[in-house]
Amino acid sequence: MIPEIYSEIIKNLKDKTITDKVNWVESAADNTFVVNMTDSSLSIKKVFEWGEDKIVFALLNEDGHMIDNFDVSDKEDEWVKVDDLYIAARRRAMGVDETLKKLLKNIESSDIIGDVSEE
Repeated sequence: MIPEIYSEIIKNLKDKTITDKVNWVESAADNTFVVNMTDSSLSIKKVFEWGEDKIVFALLNEDGHMIDNFDVSDKEDEWVKVDDLYIAARRRAMGVDETLKKLLKNIESSDIIGDVSEE
């Protein structure tokens, strides 16, 4: 079960992320994305452990020390809510939407699509 304040944070972050108002960045750790604020950071990470997907949240203080964390497995009721946030954060951090827009523009403006180089 997600602690109530985290549930509110997750909802607000998801809403703001899908409207491009949260600057998620890719972490050095695999499948991990972070939003840095003035006095804290929140990371979100997707892992596969013991036959189930989990999304792990970590709260870091202004010194970068983890001061709290929790996880939600794909077997829990809250899974869809946290997975939606993870997907939105990943898309934002990786620049997925911008890349798709460029791809569409190239497809629409080109007669021949794709670079072909001779080997």
